Amino acid sequence: MPEQTPLADTKPVDVQKERAKPRLASILFCDYWNQTEDGKTNLMGIFDRIYVHSKGRLTPNFVLFIRSVNTIEESLKVRVFAPDGSPAVGIDFDAFDASVFTPNLPANVQSTLNLRFPVESEGVYWFNVFYKGESLGGAGLVIEYRQTEERKGGTDTYI
Repeated sequence: MPEQTPLADTKPVDVQKERAKPRLASILFCDYWNQTEDGKTNLMGIFDRIYVHSKGRLTPNFVLFIRSVNTIEESLKVRVFAPDGSPAVGIDFDAFDASVFTPNLPANVQSTLNLRFPVESEGVYWFNVFYKGESLGGAGLVIEYRQTEERKGGTDTYI
């Protein structure tokens, strides 16, 4: 378990400036999501690797979940890059209504999308999030070919 350490070795940070910056808080891949009546998002079956049939070469249905902060002036764009760096999929989310966020507090934005796409090769597919034309970062999803197995699902985490 991590221990608390003294802050003497920490460089000063302009917290107000850092909090105001648009940023990517998380990007997750999962099997299912829903939202409660009071607006909480539930994610189930989070994974980092999927298997695709070697002949069909189409991903199973899965959910892409993105949480960003202070990204309400324009819509988020996600670009998926194949293992060789070529573009594979483009996703443009709808813009958010800035009036629903509390002024002077971080605007935590959650975006979800059910996704399925063809894959041309095995490897790490990079999901990069853009806001106002700038990269906020991203995450990799490992996609491997596999013949059909006894299992019916294709989105599993393997260690």
